[in-house]
Order: sequence, then structure tokens, then C-alpha cells
Amino acid sequence: MTFATINSWAEFEAALAPLGKKAKGDAFEELTYWFFRLNEVHASQYEQVWLWADVPQQVKEELNLPNQDLGIDLLLKKGKDYQAVQCKYHPNHRPNQRQR
Repeated sequence: MTFATINSWAEFEAALAPLGKKAKGDAFEELTYWFFRLNEVHASQYEQVWLWADVPQQVKEELNLPNQDLGIDLLLKKGKDYQAVQCKYHPNHRPNQRQR
């Protein structure tokens, strides 16, 4: 998906409307990837941001991660630490967790 012409969440959702569930999820993963890469706060915190498919094999081996997808969508590196991120796109605006 090309994000160059999308300037709002409403435009992003409109662009996703004709897509199937998997394609919507993939687009949201890519949007999240770019958020971590370009957002001032996050971009300065992480040296590396990878989509799962782009994580170098050496990094997977170092972290003892399998090659198959186990729900990790992004991997972030900060110093010697790594953070796994799972992205979930929900077309509605309900929170996906209850606040207690």
C-alpha cells in the first residue's frame, strides 16, 4: 500500500475498505512500521525497526526465535534490547481491552 497520499486516519480506513482482512492487517503492520521509523519520539529511541519478514536471520538466531510467524509483526532494537510488537487492526473504534 502507498501511504504517500494518505493524510488522516479516515483516509487510511477508506483506502483499506476494499481490501480483505489479511491485506488490511498487512497494511496496518506497514503503517505501524513507518510510525516507529518516522515518529520523532519513537524514531529516536530505536536503532532498528523490522517487519517480521525482514528480521535478519542472525538476529533471529541470536534471540532464539523461530523462522515461522508466531504473532510477532515487528521487532524493535534499542541498544542490546529487543522488543516484539504485535499489530492488530480493528475497523471499529472500540478499545480492544477493557479498562478497569
